[in-house]
Amino acid sequence: MNILAIESASDTFSVSLQTDNELITKESREFRSASEKCAEYVSNLLIENNLKASDISYICVNKGPGSFTGLRVALSFAQGFAFPNHTPILGLNAFELLHHKSAYPDYYGVIECKRDELYISKSDLRIDKIKKKDLPGLLSGQAIITNDRKDLDRYLDDKQIIIRTVNSENLIDLFHDRLSANNLQDEDQIQLLYLNTFSKK
Repeated sequence: MNILAIESASDTFSVSLQTDNELITKESREFRSASEKCAEYVSNLLIENNLKASDISYICVNKGPGSFTGLRVALSFAQGFAFPNHTPILGLNAFELLHHKSAYPDYYGVIECKRDELYISKSDLRIDKIKKKDLPGLLSGQAIITNDRKDLDRYLDDKQIIIRTVNSENLIDLFHDRLSANNLQDEDQIQLLYLNTFSKK
């Protein structure tokens, strides 16, 4: 089984390919990397492993919450790549990725949406939006898990912030857990969760 994963919802754009023999990842923190690097990274990974597009068994993407541009680039590429061979695409929730195999299941995952607002969710994946200034009172001593601290240390001390970097390898890891639990749902119409037009799911 060959799994391709594309992560473009965070500040670091990454693409991973898992074959029967190894897991290989390419990533970049350059501005607008997703739109510029996606096709290049995928093409190079296939060439380096003597694979064709038809050899890919599944494609995994982060469906957000995340930036409009980043999410659209990854999903549009995945759909175009998958179409000729009807390759299944799995969209994974960004909060599920933050909480996956976390040692802190009762803590809040946090994703910044606007300058003064945050999306928060525990492992039940029910998502709420709050003001940053309300974060300390909400936590009551608990920590948060986030992909990037940004300016959260203005409101919290270091002990309350757990930085967990999410990349394309996490997508593949979660995919395998879903596969083991027989919980893979190929989505013909993946509903992306944009930061600026967010709706609860």
